[in-house]
Amino acid sequence: MRWLAALSLILVGLSGCVGRLIADKGMSDSDRLECDALVRAVKNRVQLSDFRIPPGLDRLIGTMGSGGQFPRDDLWPEEEPRSIACGTEVRGVFLTLNTVVGLYRVADPNDQDAIVALVQERRKQLVEPKPTLVRFLDREVWLVHRDISGKAYGYGRGKERILRDAVIR
Repeated sequence: MRWLAALSLILVGLSGCVGRLIADKGMSDSDRLECDALVRAVKNRVQLSDFRIPPGLDRLIGTMGSGGQFPRDDLWPEEEPRSIACGTEVRGVFLTLNTVVGLYRVADPNDQDAIVALVQERRKQLVEPKPTLVRFLDREVWLVHRDISGKAYGYGRGKERILRDAVIR
């Protein structure tokens, strides 16, 4: 009985490691082609920008923050346009690799339904597509990292609010 429990713990630990290895492998050429096909289908019908690091964010490195306690993360205050991104993500108990199409600032449910239908339609034309997740997010959250003296030393992503996930199989 103890051997079975120990073996179960080892397998659970290894499955997490394997999942991280799969997730960290980066995108293959076929992943990129699948993403490009799905994103292009949406961008051809809906006005969306490519997701990107906001221009000017990197120019804040080395600047000093004003007032308050440090270290801290300051929110990037500028609004970004509606945008689209695509990548891969490992999900589920069986660590299935999924294609994730992320859309920012698309809040209208009718627009969301139309986009999910476009992705579904385009996905049917692909050869052996991975399970696809269409994720609608409220907005990008960019943070400027400040050290104990208030000087900006970097930036990164903050917690973003998911409006809706639509799974297409």
